[in-house]
Amino acid sequence: MRLLRHLAVALSLLTPSLAIAGEPVDWISAGAFGDLAARAGWRPVTDWIFDDGAEDPRAVPGAGVLLDSAGDARDLYTMESFGDLEVSGEFILARGSSATLRFHGRYDLRFGERLGGEEPAVGDPGTILGAKAGLGIAPRFAIGCAPRTWHRFSATLRAPRFDTRGVRIEAARFVRVVLDGVVLQVGATVTLPSAGAPEHELPRGPFALRSGGGPVAYRHLLARSFDLDAVAASAALTRIVVFSKTAGFRHGSIPTGIAALRALGKRHGFAVGATEDPAELLRWLDGASAVVFLNTTGDILDESAQQAFESYLRSGGGYLGIHSAADTEYEWPWYGTLVGAYFSGHPAIQAAKVQVIDRVHPATAMLPEVWPRTDEWYNYRERPPEGVRILATLDASSYEGSTMGDGHPICWCHEVGRGRALYSGGGHTDASYAEPLFLAHLLGALRWTAGDDTLDETVPELPPPVAEPVGGESEKNEQKSGDGAANSGGNDG
Repeated sequence: MRLLRHLAVALSLLTPSLAIAGEPVDWISAGAFGDLAARAGWRPVTDWIFDDGAEDPRAVPGAGVLLDSAGDARDLYTMESFGDLEVSGEFILARGSSATLRFHGRYDLRFGERLGGEEPAVGDPGTILGAKAGLGIAPRFAIGCAPRTWHRFSATLRAPRFDTRGVRIEAARFVRVVLDGVVLQVGATVTLPSAGAPEHELPRGPFALRSGGGPVAYRHLLARSFDLDAVAASAALTRIVVFSKTAGFRHGSIPTGIAALRALGKRHGFAVGATEDPAELLRWLDGASAVVFLNTTGDILDESAQQAFESYLRSGGGYLGIHSAADTEYEWPWYGTLVGAYFSGHPAIQAAKVQVIDRVHPATAMLPEVWPRTDEWYNYRERPPEGVRILATLDASSYEGSTMGDGHPICWCHEVGRGRALYSGGGHTDASYAEPLFLAHLLGALRWTAGDDTLDETVPELPPPVAEPVGGESEKNEQKSGDGAANSGGNDG
């Protein structure tokens, strides 16, 4: 086993990484474990579940799964080497089994029903275990979890840092560990490699899967390799452009929304420009951290402007769509992909419960799991497509008028080329822009679209925004929010 490990490490240093920042790689379908899977005893299957009451697992049609059916296969190392690494995916355990993610092949993150006398029980938020004197077992993560059910995880490791002589100057750190949508650890330092790891640490290394005690399976494994320090240095939110042109329904809350974004910028150190002139928007794209489509409606950009905006996004720009940004550019297919879903209609303004299902995204980390608020709740022509990350949904039973049923999406995000796009369905009412949680949500969304993945759970306290004049369509097109009318579709905001 040790020979296989060292061979895998050597191979990983010679093989270019498939995972590029902003372009996650599906390890199972991409074959990034090479042919080591078969040699290590792992095998791909279509899917893997337990029958109710049955002891043995069975394979069924479904998503690609990597399976160790006995629980005694050797570590499966990637053919690539990685520095800082973000990994997400799902795993399922038989009773008594444990699943191990081994970053760099040196830092363990272990999941299991019961992992020893001092280990946490199922439901414990996870802990770093201390070294055991005389046994050579270094600190590592151990997290209790229930068997026979698929668990979703994500984990980010900042690799150790070394000086020019190869002497370690900073220990490795788990930046964030999440299980089933719950943040378990943030910024946890791991001072030593796990037991059995190679003696010499490296700034880059392989990633491994491991099983123990019984059957383990993994699926939907995605990886993103990057330099966390470089990302932090280059991801500053410095300047945004707010675009609020309308060619249909015009929201009365636009001036209030602009004022709120300006107040956020003043408080948090970024410049805010606002315009309804497409030519001015394009001039301001150069150097903009993000562009906010604030309650835009209808056909607002000509073909040349569309091409310029698409180029801005694909080359690393940021897009935040607020509320009726989904009621915009129906004849521009690329925009439909960007925003994620088009508006179809809405009931009267009313209170509803927002279910925050992703608590580890910068736009939602500060929000409660159930977030009651009043707004105009959109229905959409379709759900966002596969690959879009859903951040929050509406509890359809908490209000009247949902046409989308359970899991009604209301906030989501995805990557577009090298750029990032996030849509939030709130923001119809003036009152939205005086809500501390809604402002914190928008601030986190802006930071993420600008490339900053830092979780900040601060809720800003700002004075109520004062609406400011905005150039745009004539007042005759403006309709006051909160009229209570139910709309069934079209460009009526």
